[in-house]
Amino acid sequence: MVKRNRAAGRLRFTTDLEQAVRFGTVQCIAVGTPPGEDGSADLQHVLEAARNIGRRMTEYRVVVDKSTVPVGTADKVRGAISAELARRGREIPFAVVSNPEFLKEGAAVEDFMAPRPVVLGADDPKAIQVMRTLYAPSSATTSAFC
Repeated sequence: MVKRNRAAGRLRFTTDLEQAVRFGTVQCIAVGTPPGEDGSADLQHVLEAARNIGRRMTEYRVVVDKSTVPVGTADKVRGAISAELARRGREIPFAVVSNPEFLKEGAAVEDFMAPRPVVLGADDPKAIQVMRTLYAPSSATTSAFC
């Protein structure tokens, strides 16, 4: 599936942050959150990804946190993006969505294609609609949108 979609131009990989943020309305943060010394999730990579998006976005984006993170992380992601936009003197609308992954190692593609369940948390109606559209082909009966 990855090879087929890459060949068809529907899937691209890059390490160019400028290109990645420019590419799509939906920006997924899916980075490691190793436990800190006290056992809590280390959010440094999540927040750096958010700052990178804020440094480069030029129009509305839905920033989706796929990483395993504690409650309240969406507010921190929103704050990191807002701080970068403020540094740039820009007011660009964006939304933050929590969409934790339920992927088994070695079966990520299959799990993504048949997610059970899809759980979303967002407070922006436009972002919720974007996510509904994204998941529509695979989640007709098993989704919870909050």
